[in-house]
Amino acid sequence: MGKTTNKLLLAGEKAVSCGVTNVDSIEELSFIKELHLRTAKELEVDESVIAKHLDELEQLLNGIAMMKELTPRTKDYLVSFGECMSTRIFAAYMNKIGAKARQMTSRMQTF
Repeated sequence: MGKTTNKLLLAGEKAVSCGVTNVDSIEELSFIKELHLRTAKELEVDESVIAKHLDELEQLLNGIAMMKELTPRTKDYLVSFGECMSTRIFAAYMNKIGAKARQMTSRMQTF
């Protein structure tokens, strides 16, 4: 799934200038959606595993387009979507083949 981080950053940069009504036409967003959905399908993992994250990603890009600003904090959040989706797919696949697994992210408190 290489190049996802670069595509996410480029999508964020394009969102700044594309306008809210054009976010869904950002080429990098389409690429990221297709890549992750295709990977889930190839691994026979339910697409719902990442559907919510893809929706959140598009909402974030809409927010960037609305504000016409991409702050360092928003960039960090934006690039986290790639790792989040790939680890969700991986955990779902591991469970599918019988290995108990669950996604762990920095957003989860494990203290």
